[in-house]
Amino acid sequence: MTTSLTSVLLRSLLLLISFTGLCAGIRVKLRIHRMIAPFVAVSSIIVLLMLGGLLGVLEPAFLLLYIAGFLGLIYAYLLRRARPEWGLIAAMLVYCAFLAWRFGTCRLYLNDDISHWGLVARHLLHFDAFPDASAKYVHFQSYPLGGACFIYYFGRAVADAEGVYLVAMNFLLGPLFLPLLAHIHENRRVGYSLGAALFLVLLHFFRPRNSLQVDAALAFFGLGIAATIAFERKSARRALLTALPGLVAVVYLKNSGLFFSVVSLGILYLCLRREGAPRKLRLGCVLAGLAAAIAAYVLWVVAVKARFPAALETKHAVSLSAYAANLARKNLGVLLSLTREVIFRMVRMQIMQYCAVAFMIAALLAIQLICRRAPGPQDRRRELMKMWLGSIGVYLLWVLMTWAMYIVSMPNSEAAQAASFPRYNSTGLMYMVGLEAISLMDFITREEVRSYRPLRIVPLASALVMVGVVAVYVLPAGKMFGGYVRRSTEYIPLRASLRAAQAEYDLPEGGRYMAYSVNERPYHEYYYIKYEYLTGNVCMIGGTGPFGVGTWNNHEACTDVRDFIRENIDSCDAFLITGSSEEFDRQLELFRSTYTGDTPIIAIQE
Repeated sequence: MTTSLTSVLLRSLLLLISFTGLCAGIRVKLRIHRMIAPFVAVSSIIVLLMLGGLLGVLEPAFLLLYIAGFLGLIYAYLLRRARPEWGLIAAMLVYCAFLAWRFGTCRLYLNDDISHWGLVARHLLHFDAFPDASAKYVHFQSYPLGGACFIYYFGRAVADAEGVYLVAMNFLLGPLFLPLLAHIHENRRVGYSLGAALFLVLLHFFRPRNSLQVDAALAFFGLGIAATIAFERKSARRALLTALPGLVAVVYLKNSGLFFSVVSLGILYLCLRREGAPRKLRLGCVLAGLAAAIAAYVLWVVAVKARFPAALETKHAVSLSAYAANLARKNLGVLLSLTREVIFRMVRMQIMQYCAVAFMIAALLAIQLICRRAPGPQDRRRELMKMWLGSIGVYLLWVLMTWAMYIVSMPNSEAAQAASFPRYNSTGLMYMVGLEAISLMDFITREEVRSYRPLRIVPLASALVMVGVVAVYVLPAGKMFGGYVRRSTEYIPLRASLRAAQAEYDLPEGGRYMAYSVNERPYHEYYYIKYEYLTGNVCMIGGTGPFGVGTWNNHEACTDVRDFIRENIDSCDAFLITGSSEEFDRQLELFRSTYTGDTPIIAIQE
């Protein structure tokens, strides 16, 4: 074991101890359920780090949270003499060990991770501060930084490594899922086995595992908020206060997090009404939660506009004028094509649709059979059916909002093709399944249902589902359990070549680079260069044929790319060539033989 690995393991253990203390302190101080405390903790971490970053005190905010965890241990276990939740602590340790083993040596490869999520996290860890206009390689005004802040929490405590980034984002899903388990009452074997199977299915079939994308976290946040509200519904004050960190944190995860805040507040209103709370109290709680979510979002938008003069020029900019301009460019053909694509992709069954439909049918059958045959719960059938239909209604509302998002915030070419819809659709399907799982878990684990004998098959069925998930997922990999033990991702050799060139030629971070793509894919290579060299000053030349004419990074298209290169190469730290072709290689050698400047011309092999 190397010293660096020893340091990483020690730092990881200290972070887990600190996080455990934070959860324990929150649980004891607020007197909340042990399964809800981790959810409140991770939500509070995101909110406090976001506020710290916006106020320019990101590193002190982290230190405050880190030290507060150790103080929480002292408060909960020494001063208040609370009993540690050893089962939950052990489960968290096992989960963290598995994530570290599975993702610890993985590297980022998805374009969205390289161009945004990982790039922003890398900036936070390099500079302990949010980016501003001087960091030209980061356009963080497109999305809030909640996910990057949670990565910063892990990376700042453990190590600035991409494997740690992936561990952090996968770990986040665990505490967000735990509030569902607070609804287990008597039939614990049934409840915990069902919860474990559901978590595994959601974790592996509804998202790319080796990614920092936050689409799954959005759904898990929605599940956690709804489960917390439903559990605390007998007290309006407790329901609002325990859910409030989540209501704000999900807004800071992505712009569409506002949807989950609004829906969660609707769930809060309905839960309080069912418990007989006065109408004035219900409205007050909803308005207070809405005000907090909107205030947090407005603070973000104001900060972005103050830090970035060109904040309204990005594709996903939050601007009514930008939305109006996008909408004006949509003609009837685009709208019809978009609608057709959305409907087609909704009904085109893929594994995530099969899983969601199977769960919803199983939940419906369980409700109907138990309410007919088990003594006692027949009077709950109507209420349970409303929840079942309500979860489907929320999914359809999410799809409608996604359709509207394409219209107002995406270019015509992406909107007409419903770009990335499977990813957005998986968020809605996960949320639908999660909402129904709350009511189902609360129902089938109650004492009055315990005598229903067919429920005894649930643990066995759940175990079979988990085995099936593993088998179905890993068999295409060519060997049993390959999907779990394979630590490499679709590794991009381009990244290794860029790092090797940086070391060989002593290329500076933040330098000025010109690059030429023989492979006719300048979009991806542009972002890889930005990520590896932490620079926004990249002129990426590409197009069709061996001598493309399109240029990137605010350069106008040129008529002769060779003249363009000759005019600009001396002002660059390096001229990077990606890809190869016989004709291009011949012309490159001719260019090198006549070039007399000092700028290195580097062939990046893939």
